[in-house]
Amino acid sequence: MTVDLLLDAIGDIPETYILAARKTGGEVVLRSNRISIRRKFISILVAAILALSAVFATAMAASENFRNVVFSFFYISASETVPPVELEAESGNRIDPVFQLSIGDEVSAEYLRIKDRFDYGQGVIYLIGDAEDGEAFYTATDGALVKLDTHDISLSYEHSEIYDITFRWCASDSCLFVHGQNKEPGSDISWYVSTIYGRTDLVLLVLASGRQEDYIEYPVILDLETQEVKDILKDCTVAQEESITSFSFTPDLSKALISIEYGAKMYCYDVDSGNLIDVSTLAGDPAVGAWFIDSNTICSYTMESNNEYIFRVTSLSTGITSTVLQGTKLYTSTTQTGILCYEKRYGLFIDTDQTTYVFDFLTGEKSIIEGFTMPSGAFMTMNQAGTKLLYAVNNPVGGSFGISEVGLLDLNTRSFAVLTREGYDVRQEVSVGWFDNARIFIHATGADGMGYMYLYSFKN
Repeated sequence: MTVDLLLDAIGDIPETYILAARKTGGEVVLRSNRISIRRKFISILVAAILALSAVFATAMAASENFRNVVFSFFYISASETVPPVELEAESGNRIDPVFQLSIGDEVSAEYLRIKDRFDYGQGVIYLIGDAEDGEAFYTATDGALVKLDTHDISLSYEHSEIYDITFRWCASDSCLFVHGQNKEPGSDISWYVSTIYGRTDLVLLVLASGRQEDYIEYPVILDLETQEVKDILKDCTVAQEESITSFSFTPDLSKALISIEYGAKMYCYDVDSGNLIDVSTLAGDPAVGAWFIDSNTICSYTMESNNEYIFRVTSLSTGITSTVLQGTKLYTSTTQTGILCYEKRYGLFIDTDQTTYVFDFLTGEKSIIEGFTMPSGAFMTMNQAGTKLLYAVNNPVGGSFGISEVGLLDLNTRSFAVLTREGYDVRQEVSVGWFDNARIFIHATGADGMGYMYLYSFKN
């Protein structure tokens, strides 16, 4: 469910639902004039009660020697100096590439200036437009902007209620961007559309109704070419008889994790066989949450009375459950130690001395990031593919987020490169996150209200 709908549907959020606060595509936001359909910062904070991640972690293969692997950490020798506003060329365009820099041999940066209200995601910038200028979708590559062809979807679908659904979509570099959700003021009926990682032919339509404790949602699959809707949970008794509050799918859509009443009950449903597993009882203790590590493996976690967590993995083919991590806290600015979980195969474990490890939830092994200790207040989040981690440190200046360091940890190359930044106070920096699976963005605003996107490509 989207954040706007979530906030409308629930009130206070129990602590036990904030486990996955740093999830895929996470973004930290200070303050923004961007008009977003998601309010991504809030979605980070309440991510554990949103749809559980259903993407396939494509990071490095399991290895018995993973604990002996060492991740290298280094600062890039060159630093970034953010180009000042007075060097920008004049233009009346809605969106312009104003600067392009190579920072040493390791990083390239593109700076885009955006006149309109906009949204972004999946490597696409969406100009919302007004009565004079219509909507437009762009991608940015190598200092050039490419306007993307858009496609309109319009249909009605009935599931308890009649949902009138209209949205636009476009594709870029095998990624799909969709823009659409609807909630009428004063109505308990709403819907939103979401992409499925790795698919450009299908999207998820999520049909929702109710508020607070009465909130429910139901997912169906839409074929973008034929506009055919497929109800893949129609034969699932639990999905038809109980109130779904969140869900996730494996990438091939063969299995679903279904959460009932905000995690009070949790099930794994096999779409092909119809087999239903009660995830809540896999470990003998009520599970706080769960996610698919891959199409055959579930990781579930429970909270003990001392607020420490136990993580267990279950093989769906053998039914065997084993403990991979126990007696750990969640890493927060308060605890300064524990596990950072992104609901992927890999996460981060921060020891009491701030020594940081990459943790493999499939095997329970961890590998040290040599020479790196986690600074207080640093932010790290994983890309949607589960292959890279974004790293950022902020230094607030005059109401600006002030990103003083930005970096990328690559799970495939086992390297962690960090770029130091200067001149980050020339514009008000309001958020940082993943622009697509490879590029990091910083969103800023100028004194005149102009919007900016800085896009960073690391070559490590």
